[in-house]
Amino acid sequence: MSKKSIAAKWGRDKSKVDDGVWINCDEFDGDEAFQLKVRYLKIASNPDYAKCVTKLTKPYRRQSGELSYEVQTRIAMKAFCRIILVDWKNAYNDEGELIPFNEENGYQLMESLPDLYEFISTEASDPNNFGMPSEKDEEDAAKNSVPSSSTSWSSEAQTPPPSSDN
Repeated sequence: MSKKSIAAKWGRDKSKVDDGVWINCDEFDGDEAFQLKVRYLKIASNPDYAKCVTKLTKPYRRQSGELSYEVQTRIAMKAFCRIILVDWKNAYNDEGELIPFNEENGYQLMESLPDLYEFISTEASDPNNFGMPSEKDEEDAAKNSVPSSSTSWSSEAQTPPPSSDN
């Protein structure tokens, strides 16, 4: 049985996380396709996103009660466009003019096309796009592998090693 490192399962391609990856948002492939370049949208891997959300919620902290869904969505979109969305290719308006990439145009696009925002948020959260296998990949690999008679911790104890929280 070959031993698989923890990093092989949980590691990500740091350059993809930091620089972003191109996601095709079009039915076309190649140079003509509408594409968005996004960074990884997971807080542990991208703390700048969490910091941005915190900063954007600051004006609302004195309000009593929870923020409305609309305000939460607006904050998430603004943080997404500021931190996660890096660039785009072939973004044209209805008149056929190329839309320049910037944070404000990104926010206007996401706000006017919420399905695009949902799609690209999902893609930015997909570990496969950032060099990390997804749970489905792991399930498929497990189905194709030979079961082992030992546990991942030890063959004697069926529980994880004790915590070092003392």
